[in-house]
Amino acid sequence: MKPTAGRVRRVLAAALVLPALVVPGLAAAGPATAGSTAATGPAEPAAGSRLHLVTLTGPGVAGYRGPLADSFVRGAMLRQQDALLAEVGAPRPAYRWTTALNGFAVRLSPAQVGALRSDPDVVGVERDEVRPLAGAPAPRLAAAAARRTAPGGRRGGGPEGSGVVIGVVDSGLAPESPVFSGAPRLGRAPEGFAGACITTEDWPAERCTRKVVGARWFVRGFGPDAVRAGASLSARDDEGHGTRTASIAAGNSGVSVRFGAKRVGRYGGVAPQARLAVYKACWTAPDPQDDGCATSDLVAAVDQAVTDGVDVLALAVGGGDGYDALERALLGAAEADVVVVAAAGNDAGRAHAAHPGPWVTTVGGVAGPQRRGRVVVAGGPTLLGASSAARP
Repeated sequence: MKPTAGRVRRVLAAALVLPALVVPGLAAAGPATAGSTAATGPAEPAAGSRLHLVTLTGPGVAGYRGPLADSFVRGAMLRQQDALLAEVGAPRPAYRWTTALNGFAVRLSPAQVGALRSDPDVVGVERDEVRPLAGAPAPRLAAAAARRTAPGGRRGGGPEGSGVVIGVVDSGLAPESPVFSGAPRLGRAPEGFAGACITTEDWPAERCTRKVVGARWFVRGFGPDAVRAGASLSARDDEGHGTRTASIAAGNSGVSVRFGAKRVGRYGGVAPQARLAVYKACWTAPDPQDDGCATSDLVAAVDQAVTDGVDVLALAVGGGDGYDALERALLGAAEADVVVVAAAGNDAGRAHAAHPGPWVTTVGGVAGPQRRGRVVVAGGPTLLGASSAARP
């Protein structure tokens, strides 16, 4: 998905012929301007509209090389987006993306969807949906990727992940665990990571340490009014999935484990010297059946993680159909030399694994051998259960 010469010319031309559509300060704000307004159009969505993800042709800034990529090309993309939003009279977008891909999330009526789908600059318009969390995303492979030199000559990893940042797009993190404390044996600090640690009442500044170097959350797609009462509108984990995934991949080594008052051993992640950047995009709802991750929030998290400069990206959510906006965002991450690791999913009814792109290390797992036993009591019940033996 590298830019063709024609695509580069079109983007550069947009920078020259659309100056009247620029919102003051928008180009300078970059991809973190989620919710920024289009130059024209209503502030409120039309009746009956729904949130859609709109992907434009060509890559995001990650697919370009050269000194103009981050300023000139990004500004041109934002102006191109402004033009499309104004053309169909769309409201303020919920998100805008310019790093991993070129696109935005906005509420659209059926007529606006049709108009955008017929535009030659639009490669896809898809309705936002909530996807389920999957199993832990191959943490051993994520950690192995953290240990090796990143592809394309980016900053490389040292022993046990030293100097590497793993971006975890999941349900957040429980940062007070000793598994995530700022241990003294973390090795050298990462170079080039520019992520932020966004604080809230339940995520104070001290929760960001030498170990946890970034914390953000994305909820505009799922909807802050749709989360469970008591859920944390912060990077804090309400479900446990993200905490487990992060601890397996990069938990500190030599952490004492207790079960009640009993010490049961020590614990450590596979790449304990790696740092963690948390991108919470998965939420709990009043009905657990509605828990999950909105695609628009996931794309926003991936786009931000690539902008921040993570080395490894771990994603454990269900896949969509075909090469949708999320898969294109993961391609943009790979174009930025990020090692992308994703879970294949736990849906046995699907014919294919989630995240089929060759730019993603997609891994699934199966249960190991299960030994089952049976106890037959004369004149009584038959009891089924597991069995164990000292010898096979």
